Amino acid sequence: MGLVDVSAYDYGAPSGSLWETLTPKLHHAYARLEGVEACDVVVIGGGLVGLSAAWRLSEDYGAKVVLIDAAEPGWGASGRMMGLAGPSPLSAYRRAAILGPDRLHQLASVDIEAKGLVNVACEAIDTPVDRQDADLITLGVDTKIWSPMAALALEIARADGPQYEQLPAQTSGEHTADHADLPRLIMRDATLLSPLALARGMAEKLMARGVPVCANTRVRSLTPRGHRIEVHYRGGKIETAHVLIATNGQSRHRSIPALRSRVMPWPFIAVASRPISPRLLADQGITRPTVFRFEDGVLGTVTVRFMSDCRLIASVDASVMRGRIQTMAQVNNFGAWLAARFPQLPILPLPIHWRGLGARVGEGLPFIGPISDAPNISYAGGTDFESVGMALWMGRAAAMAVAYPQQAQTLPFVASEPMEPYRFLQFSFRRQMRTLDKRLEMAAV
Repeated sequence: MGLVDVSAYDYGAPSGSLWETLTPKLHHAYARLEGVEACDVVVIGGGLVGLSAAWRLSEDYGAKVVLIDAAEPGWGASGRMMGLAGPSPLSAYRRAAILGPDRLHQLASVDIEAKGLVNVACEAIDTPVDRQDADLITLGVDTKIWSPMAALALEIARADGPQYEQLPAQTSGEHTADHADLPRLIMRDATLLSPLALARGMAEKLMARGVPVCANTRVRSLTPRGHRIEVHYRGGKIETAHVLIATNGQSRHRSIPALRSRVMPWPFIAVASRPISPRLLADQGITRPTVFRFEDGVLGTVTVRFMSDCRLIASVDASVMRGRIQTMAQVNNFGAWLAARFPQLPILPLPIHWRGLGARVGEGLPFIGPISDAPNISYAGGTDFESVGMALWMGRAAAMAVAYPQQAQTLPFVASEPMEPYRFLQFSFRRQMRTLDKRLEMAAV
């Protein structure tokens, strides 16, 4: 049993981990859909984006919401990858064996204390910080922000606390008596820090409010019917005015099989206020109604796919973005950018969250507003909680700098020439985590 879920790089069903064990269990049962349901908004995807969106639609706008997930709500990208003080592919017990009890205790202690060092790191790269609590930091990319989920995280943590007593016996052969204190050393404040715990708390609140939260419900098709959409799943359908697809990357493909061939796994997406005819596209110089490529001075070669049946206009090819994350993060409203490029197309200038880059967390997800004015289908990638996860990552980086000062100059937030924050946030997370673990092994040799 590792520190993080062993399926961290897989979009299948979750498997056991200390992280999961430390997460409070649900007190409510998931909803069961039968026959034909009707609502204002169907949220597809029960990660932190979908849960946050469903809560805010229900709480702030009084909308009737149904949330469905292909597996279990909470096991989105953030629910698997981030939230602990030391998320990484390196097993916690392997790390303990490498460092030894004393060094492990030192690193674990510094990990917790490192939250205070994050302020210094943020000032070094001119990233605003809004401290809401001594144990929780919310970061902004280009503006001072407030994540409404931060308060919920604290509420959940104070109500439940770390549930160490639920730790099962270790049977893999890695655990020894010398490491009996490992959960306490590594998992301190785990309930507060885990986005899985936060997601479970969000789901609990939604259920208590009467919002149907459905697990193991896989969407088979989305069928527009006039101003409404039918969301078909095995065993029934939901008639709704709006669909928010709150999944990204490969999970979107698995959760919505009907869209696999039509939705690219890159969440820079623009939407149209009405279906677009091939003739209108031709008037814009787009001779092929499905795929169009053009040269842009900032982005280089852009590949755009147009899908008129779902009012989805375009998405940018992922290959375009490599090495250009800074510039695209500045163009944080892809719809407005595309509308300026093709002024005759009925493109809605909606900001689309993407992994927290360029998005002002706390100002609302892109589709939120009067529901009747929104397009039928919206997409959201990233999460309101992304910034907190990044804060914890930065805390670990700062902890490493303290534990191994001779290598501090190689860490991005204590280097004399700090990394450009946009590029760091997206492309460096997994690579840097692996690098830190390799550095652990090398330093211990």
